[in-house]
Amino acid sequence: MEVKAPFEKLLGLTILEARRDFARIMMPYKAELTNPSGVIHGGAISSLADTSIAVALGTVYSHGGFYTAEFEIHFKAPARNDLFAEAHIIRKKLNLYIYHVKVMDTENKLIAIAWGKYLVPKNGKTSFQKQSQRPQ
Repeated sequence: MEVKAPFEKLLGLTILEARRDFARIMMPYKAELTNPSGVIHGGAISSLADTSIAVALGTVYSHGGFYTAEFEIHFKAPARNDLFAEAHIIRKKLNLYIYHVKVMDTENKLIAIAWGKYLVPKNGKTSFQKQSQRPQ
């Protein structure tokens, strides 16, 4: 299975495994993804975690049309080599899917944990509410 979005390709993501409610994705260490300290930037790690759950949810809803409703990540250690994200859908509540993601490095060191919710609109299409106008 191959990643589709240009941003995912920019990160160099590779889908290693995808089955119902689960995905395992790899992100290679690239100098372009590091911060000034030479460790992988937290934004890149967050993107890896978020993409991994999207791939897991895609095993259930192949049409897409879902999006991140809530995302929280806790960083545990700096990352200096390739990373692997394992995403699990742990529960469904109405049209929300609750998930958990572990991000590990090649030495099996825990780099980050993430959890949150994905929204699957009832009609299968994403639609965003109109934002109220800002005061002049």
